[in-house]
Amino acid sequence: MTARLLLLPFLLASAVPAAAQIVAAAPAELAANPVVTLQIREQLRTAPDQATLTVSTEGRAPKATDALAENRTKTQSLLAAVRQAGIAEKDVQTEGISLNANYTYEDVGGVGRQRFRGYVARNSVRIKTRDLDRLTGLLDTLTAAGASGINGP
Repeated sequence: MTARLLLLPFLLASAVPAAAQIVAAAPAELAANPVVTLQIREQLRTAPDQATLTVSTEGRAPKATDALAENRTKTQSLLAAVRQAGIAEKDVQTEGISLNANYTYEDVGGVGRQRFRGYVARNSVRIKTRDLDRLTGLLDTLTAAGASGINGP
């Protein structure tokens, strides 16, 4: 038991981080023992093996609920086309849903004003494909299924 108590201060002293044990050196000593900083950068180049697309649908209607319902129908059609194109469920993710007022801007007698037209509901989905040879065909499939916007790859 006493041996353990005698070893405790030694163990605690040796546990102090090395940085805490460094004593400030004089400038002459630092000049004699310079510090070397090393930076390594690596760049790998390889052909792409996957593409990520953000695809969106939108519905427009005078009422918000109708715009959302129209957008939901278009999104379901889009997702069905994505499944038929062979995109795995793990590679499809909802990215965002939005609902905004829709206005048109008119010039009436030299004065601009906005006119409320209804609502626009949008849904965006991120899709990842590993079959780059079929990417152009996938884009055609997405637009035919009702995609109103495609960003990427």
